[in-house]
Amino acid sequence: MSQRANFRNRAVVERADGHYRSIVPWGALTYDKSLGGFRTNITEQQLKDAPEFSDDSWQDRDWEVRTHRHYGAPQYWETRAGM
Repeated sequence: MSQRANFRNRAVVERADGHYRSIVPWGALTYDKSLGGFRTNITEQQLKDAPEFSDDSWQDRDWEVRTHRHYGAPQYWETRAGM
């Protein structure tokens, strides 16, 4: 799977002050039409404690599993099977 295709299952979250960025599963976000953007219950501490991301993470299922568990998000590769 290419990075581009695989990235569709993740979002980049950045603090308002631009201090750090984290890669989170889309399942950890909820779109809010009134806001015109996404909401989440992710805490700053969760972002700080998230599994470390590297260029190799794009192809690493173990990293994906750990990241989805860390944020309590459904694993997209399992939820699609029921569609």
